[in-house]
Amino acid sequence: MRSAPLGIWGWRLDEADLVTAAMDDSRLTHPNLTCRHASALYCLAIRHLVRNASGMPKSSSGSTWPNGMWMSDTIRNPVS
Repeated sequence: MRSAPLGIWGWRLDEADLVTAAMDDSRLTHPNLTCRHASALYCLAIRHLVRNASGMPKSSSGSTWPNGMWMSDTIRNPVS
Protein backbone atom coordinates (compact mmCIF):
# COMPACT_ATOMS: atom_id res chain seq x y z
CA MET A 1 0.00 0.00 0.00
CA ARG A 2 1.38 3.39 -0.95
CA SER A 3 -0.67 5.38 1.54
CA ALA A 4 1.79 5.13 4.44
CA PRO A 5 4.79 6.58 2.58
CA LEU A 6 2.57 9.22 1.01
CA GLY A 7 1.14 10.22 4.39
CA ILE A 8 4.64 10.55 5.83
CA TRP A 9 5.87 12.44 2.76
CA GLY A 10 2.97 14.86 3.04
CA TRP A 11 3.21 15.68 6.75
CA ARG A 12 4.07 19.32 5.92
CA LEU A 13 1.38 19.74 3.26
CA ASP A 14 -1.99 21.23 4.03
CA GLU A 15 -4.90 18.80 4.04
CA ALA A 16 -6.24 19.73 0.61
CA ASP A 17 -2.87 19.22 -1.10
CA LEU A 18 -2.33 15.86 0.59
CA VAL A 19 -5.83 14.70 -0.35
CA THR A 20 -5.19 15.70 -3.96
CA ALA A 21 -1.86 13.84 -4.01
CA ALA A 22 -3.42 10.74 -2.42
CA MET A 23 -6.38 10.72 -4.78
CA ASP A 24 -4.13 11.14 -7.82
CA ASP A 25 -1.75 8.41 -6.65
CA SER A 26 -4.47 5.90 -5.81
CA ARG A 27 -6.16 6.49 -9.17
CA LEU A 28 -3.32 4.45 -10.71
CA THR A 29 -4.69 1.21 -9.28
CA HIS A 30 -8.09 2.04 -7.77
CA PRO A 31 -10.66 3.37 -10.23
CA ASN A 32 -13.41 3.28 -7.60
CA LEU A 33 -13.93 6.67 -5.94
CA THR A 34 -14.58 5.08 -2.54
CA CYS A 35 -11.14 3.44 -2.63
CA ARG A 36 -9.51 6.75 -3.51
CA HIS A 37 -11.33 8.45 -0.63
CA ALA A 38 -10.15 5.71 1.75
CA SER A 39 -6.55 6.19 0.60
CA ALA A 40 -6.85 9.93 1.20
CA LEU A 41 -8.21 9.30 4.69
CA TYR A 42 -5.33 6.95 5.50
CA CYS A 43 -2.88 9.62 4.38
CA LEU A 44 -4.60 12.25 6.51
CA ALA A 45 -4.54 9.94 9.53
CA ILE A 46 -0.83 9.27 9.08
CA ARG A 47 -0.15 12.98 8.58
CA HIS A 48 -1.99 13.69 11.82
CA LEU A 49 0.02 11.06 13.71
CA VAL A 50 3.33 12.39 12.42
CA ARG A 51 2.44 16.02 13.14
CA ASN A 52 1.07 15.31 16.61
CA ALA A 53 3.36 12.57 17.87
CA SER A 54 3.80 13.02 21.60
CA GLY A 55 5.10 10.78 24.27
CA MET A 56 7.61 9.31 21.86
CA PRO A 57 10.95 8.22 23.35
CA LYS A 58 13.72 10.78 23.20
CA SER A 59 17.15 10.14 21.74
CA SER A 60 20.17 9.75 23.99
CA SER A 61 20.79 13.49 23.72
CA GLY A 62 17.21 14.19 24.82
CA SER A 63 16.21 15.75 21.52
CA THR A 64 13.16 14.99 19.41
CA TRP A 65 12.53 15.53 15.70
CA PRO A 66 10.08 16.92 14.22
CA ASN A 67 7.15 17.71 16.48
CA GLY A 68 8.14 15.02 18.94
CA MET A 69 8.83 12.32 16.36
CA TRP A 70 11.75 10.25 17.68
CA MET A 71 14.79 9.77 15.52
CA SER A 72 18.13 8.40 16.64
CA ASP A 73 21.16 10.67 16.47
CA THR A 74 22.77 8.29 13.96
CA ILE A 75 19.86 8.56 11.55
CA ARG A 76 19.41 12.31 12.01
CA ASN A 77 23.13 13.08 11.56
CA PRO A 78 24.63 10.19 9.58
CA VAL A 79 27.80 12.12 8.67
CA SER A 80 29.72 13.61 11.56
